[in-house]
Amino acid sequence: MMRTYRISARYPSGNLLPLAVDVIPPGHYRVRAIAGTPDYSAWTAWSRGVPSDCDRDGRHCTRGWMTFFELWSPRSVETTANRPTNERFCSPEKALEHPCERTFYVVDQASIVVFYIDDSIHDNDGGLTLCVESLPTHTADSSTSSTTAERPSSTRSSVKGGKARKARND
Repeated sequence: MMRTYRISARYPSGNLLPLAVDVIPPGHYRVRAIAGTPDYSAWTAWSRGVPSDCDRDGRHCTRGWMTFFELWSPRSVETTANRPTNERFCSPEKALEHPCERTFYVVDQASIVVFYIDDSIHDNDGGLTLCVESLPTHTADSSTSSTTAERPSSTRSSVKGGKARKARND
């Protein structure tokens, strides 16, 4: 499975808030910001996208462009922030050189998953194109045809009922 979503950071957008909603079947997934049209490649939380106080490499700006996004589900969806960068850059192109990426599991049943970028949208600019793709699942016994995902031991956020909590799975 591979799906793409375009999320506008502006108000009013096609959505009431800058988000995308879909029903995702059980499995292991990666979601990442990818290059889209100019209006959907990166976003800024400040008017007119004028960066400020960037270093000489166009990074670490006080105000600037980013590819940061969050995901939420009313059911338990386990996430790992591979590159959860909310770092700000001098341009959308520079931001895409360091895209935000997360992996997540939808456990048990298909679940609604919400991808969002900001809930204070009065002065935002730009937007994101997100790509969600299935990752191979692994089983304890590779000789079986089971599709049950064996989640790796790591620290990850578990999102349930709108509140994120840290979980340790050793």
